Amino acid sequence: MPNHIMTTDAEGKPTFTCDGTPTDDCHVYPSCDCEYWNEEHDKEHKPESHELCLLANWYAHPTDTADMYIADGRFEGEIVPPNTSGPIEIEWDECPLWSFKSTNA
Repeated sequence: MPNHIMTTDAEGKPTFTCDGTPTDDCHVYPSCDCEYWNEEHDKEHKPESHELCLLANWYAHPTDTADMYIADGRFEGEIVPPNTSGPIEIEWDECPLWSFKSTNA
């Protein structure tokens, strides 16, 4: 399973990376411009292998990526914490909302 990592700079500007390969699930998706995928979508648009992680396009613009951050209670306020790096959790709600994974086991 690939690692999805978010790294923030001193101002909280996030940068996304994925260490997956074209055979990982996050790299296998349809090559279409559909805005919404339902359960029937794959019947019309078959998933294909891609070099780029599906999340990379969502997180390509730091301002938009910061707007998709979900505060998880470990950091003060609703802003993206500065100078932080680590694996993220994704919650889909019309877009991939993200938070840093909890370090509690």
